[in-house]
Amino acid sequence: HISVLNAIVLNGINPVFIYPRFNKTFGIYSKISPSCVEAVLTKYPHVKGVLITSPNYYGICSDISKIAQTAHKLKAALIVDEAHGAHFAFSNAFPETALSCGADGVVQSAHKTLPCITQGAILHLGGNKINAKAVKENLNLLHTTSPSYLIMMSIDNSIFYAKNYPPK
Repeated sequence: HISVLNAIVLNGINPVFIYPRFNKTFGIYSKISPSCVEAVLTKYPHVKGVLITSPNYYGICSDISKIAQTAHKLKAALIVDEAHGAHFAFSNAFPETALSCGADGVVQSAHKTLPCITQGAILHLGGNKINAKAVKENLNLLHTTSPSYLIMMSIDNSIFYAKNYPPK
């Protein structure tokens, strides 16, 4: 996601990339394995955080619980781009949310899987590995002082709808 690349540039971060497994049958990338995360964090012990996308654009989910345990064991925070999983919390038919699996930060694009207008996104923080005050201060550097109440209302309404009319 371009926002991740922008954050890397703005913060002078030297990223280490972990590539998902490639599924030759379907010709697509699938999931990030906990063992790959562990291998990278062991090889680069200075790494402070892991960012993964789950589910990916094909709906494939990585094992967030095991990845969170691995990251935490090796002193790294786990942030999950759960853009296509904002609906997970509203039915037992879906995978567990990344936040409930131990992720320290989760970004969801409500406009992708909930009835929300475009640009409606939610940031969740869990645990104590990410400083909420620092997140708020940094968001204030990048966001407008005039938020879109239409988008915020749409997020609230989409959550209300999903809670009251969950998928069967």
